[in-house]
Amino acid sequence: MNESSLRDANKQRTRMRIVEAAKEAFVEKGYGPTTMSHIADRAGIGRATLYLHFATKVEITDEIARSLGPRMVGILRNLSATPFDQEGLEGWIRDLLGGLRSFGPLAKVVSEAIGNNRELVESLVSSMRDTGAAIADDLRRAGRWPEGLDVGSLALLMTSTTYLATVVFTPDPVPDEAQLTRELAGLWRKVLT
Repeated sequence: MNESSLRDANKQRTRMRIVEAAKEAFVEKGYGPTTMSHIADRAGIGRATLYLHFATKVEITDEIARSLGPRMVGILRNLSATPFDQEGLEGWIRDLLGGLRSFGPLAKVVSEAIGNNRELVESLVSSMRDTGAAIADDLRRAGRWPEGLDVGSLALLMTSTTYLATVVFTPDPVPDEAQLTRELAGLWRKVLT
């Protein structure tokens, strides 16, 4: 391995150590109270090194959210293969909730961070817009795209559903989860049929 490759590998390891330390700190302290100093201490690095990799806590959280994104996008994309009846959409919503639960306390941390940061909201909306466009293409190819629905509305509904799920559905089930699942599925059914 040449010197440049070794240096790049070391940078990547440090960056990953920072992200892991941030995840731990966010889960332990919450997003708001966690400082860059907490993250640097937990990662075992100096603050100057931390700032070489991330200028703000927002950048770190954005990286965490992006790492969770591909799995959630996969679940969201399953909408195009889902029957648009109540039962099918409830199953899709349950899969979405299960995906969020699989992130454990990080889902709540990312939700809290999104609620406190416009940049993260814009990043989420952009991702949902891209995912919505892909789902729309899938549904159009299958002849299932609802007349009168636009990609922006689909993206907004996906963003709202995902955000609601991260806020309402904590890693531990809540008593009214079944009712909320039915209501969300009913809303989706009205939009899609």
